[in-house]
Amino acid sequence: MSKYQEETQLELYSFEERRMELKKMLKELIPHISGDWFIGKGALLGIYREGDLILEDHDIDIYLLPGTVIELPQGWGMQNYYMDTKLFKKSNELAKPNTWTEYCSLTKTKYPYLNRAQVFKEAKKTYASNKIEPLFTKPFFDIYNLTKEDDRYVIPYWTEYYGSFFYNNEVEPLVKNYVLGYEVNIPNNAENVLSRHFGSDWIFPNKKYKKNIKKFWESKNLSI
Repeated sequence: MSKYQEETQLELYSFEERRMELKKMLKELIPHISGDWFIGKGALLGIYREGDLILEDHDIDIYLLPGTVIELPQGWGMQNYYMDTKLFKKSNELAKPNTWTEYCSLTKTKYPYLNRAQVFKEAKKTYASNKIEPLFTKPFFDIYNLTKEDDRYVIPYWTEYYGSFFYNNEVEPLVKNYVLGYEVNIPNNAENVLSRHFGSDWIFPNKKYKKNIKKFWESKNLSI
C-alpha cells in the first residue's frame, strides 16, 4: 500500500467515525427538542441521495419552526456564533474554525455590494473587537430559528444574502424519515428544497468537492 493510500484510508476512517458520532449525537438530542424541527442542507442531501449522512460532513443543520425549544442534554453546550447557534458535546475535541474567514462571511452579508478586497478591508475594522472565540467542539449542530414571513419561513442572514428559505408548503406538514435508523423530520418537498439550495443537478455528486481523495470518489461516487 502506498503512502497516499494509507493516508486516504486513515482519512476515510476519520470521516466514518465522525459520521457515526453525528448520528449518535442526533439520536441523543431529538428527545430534548420540543416542537417542530427538521433537517436541511448537507444532511438532507445525504439522507435523500445517499441514504446516509455524507461522509465528509462535519455538522448537521437543524431548523426550528417558531415556538420550538431545545433543552440541552447533560454534558452538552451551546454557543451563539455569528450566523447560527452551535450545539455540541463538551467532552469532544475543540473545533478550530478559521475565525477570520467566518467573520468575513458575516461582513459580506451586511455589505453584499462590496467585492472581496473591500469585504476584507471592512471586516478588518471591527474584527479584533467583534471576533467570537470558538468554544464549541466537533462535530457539532448548526441551529437556525425560522421566522414566518408571508408564504415562507426565513432565516436571519441566510435569507437576505444566500437566498435560503422554506416555503410554507415545504414544512407544513413535515415528513418522517427513518434512513438513519431512527425517526427524523425532513421537508415534504425535499427535491424542491434541494434544487433551490444546491442547484438542479443536486442528484449528481460533485467529485471536485474532495480533491485529495479523488480516487475514492471515482470508485464510490459518494462526494457532495
